[in-house]
Amino acid sequence: MTPPTDSKQPNEADDPLLTDGCKGGGNCEQRCQGNGTCACFEGYKLKPDGRSCEDINECLLGSHACRQGQSCINNVGSYRCQREVNCGTGYELTDNNNCQDIDECETGTRWGTRWFHPGRLGQLHRYK
Repeated sequence: MTPPTDSKQPNEADDPLLTDGCKGGGNCEQRCQGNGTCACFEGYKLKPDGRSCEDINECLLGSHACRQGQSCINNVGSYRCQREVNCGTGYELTDNNNCQDIDECETGTRWGTRWFHPGRLGQLHRYK
């Protein structure tokens, strides 16, 4: 018996699994663009292998937006700016890079019976 003459042989151009370079991630570490080219998320750059990504150190490159009086600290995929000057006694640095009063009475800090918190920012007094 002979095979039907109208049968079609598989063709690479017709098979989306073979033509889609991004199918299954396209062997890219982070992102695959439609043509199968690898790309990286913001804060990363493509390594010479064309597939892997590495962190961009914005602090070393000087591509950060830290102001005078702030230090640049590199994070994976990003960076943060940290105040260079400490806050002083009675204050702590917040995540927003501001100094905030430490309420020793509220935090339960034990100062003995001869100390009191007057309710003024940054102050703790000893009485006689």
